[in-house]
Amino acid sequence: MNEFVNGGGAAAELLTEEDRTLLVLLAECANDEQVARRALMSVRTVRRRVARLMELLSVNNRYALGVAACGLGLVARRSGTGRTLVGAAR
Repeated sequence: MNEFVNGGGAAAELLTEEDRTLLVLLAECANDEQVARRALMSVRTVRRRVARLMELLSVNNRYALGVAACGLGLVARRSGTGRTLVGAAR
């Protein structure tokens, strides 16, 4: 995971608040349709923005995107559960 933290730190600064919110929704929702409904955008837009986030954070898949986002402190585990990534890390 250090490769994400070291390589993605500069990229993380390029993320907008909307990007960060999308990362949280990706962690909380089961599929793109749920993300789209909660973010008030189309499924196509969700998928396009996920692809952009993966490119910015230099990862090849959604799992790695989640690992990178967590490693960069962009999302955090809800304390006490140890299960699902939820909530923006602050």
